[in-house]
Amino acid sequence: SEFLWEFGTTDRGEHFLVVEGYKGSGSYEFELEVIATPEQQLSESNVLGHGDTVKGMIGPGTYAIYKILSRGNTAYRLHSKKQSDGVMLNLRYQNSAKKNLMSKSRQKTDSEFLWEFGTTDRGEHFLVVEGYKGSGSYEFELEVIKD
Repeated sequence: SEFLWEFGTTDRGEHFLVVEGYKGSGSYEFELEVIATPEQQLSESNVLGHGDTVKGMIGPGTYAIYKILSRGNTAYRLHSKKQSDGVMLNLRYQNSAKKNLMSKSRQKTDSEFLWEFGTTDRGEHFLVVEGYKGSGSYEFELEVIKD
């Protein structure tokens, strides 16, 4: 029978997939699919502004980072667009020192949701989208609600 196993890593370098027999003998066949690359998820060009929409693919153990340039004392609303994949995500809003300012856990992409967050500080901030369970696509639109 077929099964699907989703996994990922944030570490560079060589990794190993170990196949170990448990009971009986026979043949097996796997197909490995890369759903997202570091270039897509961690690019310096991943900058979000008012009205911008971002789309991506994500799986467990992987994350994407988007830069948000705040003018200070700014509130945001992140609107998740419904996707057919039921991927579960964790979201974090971080300051320039990568300290978590706010977070939202276990949000599913197969239904729409809104997340409001903000900062009083000027400068670079980051939205971290982390795969928690399942793999597939996400789509967000960022709105500035108080500037």
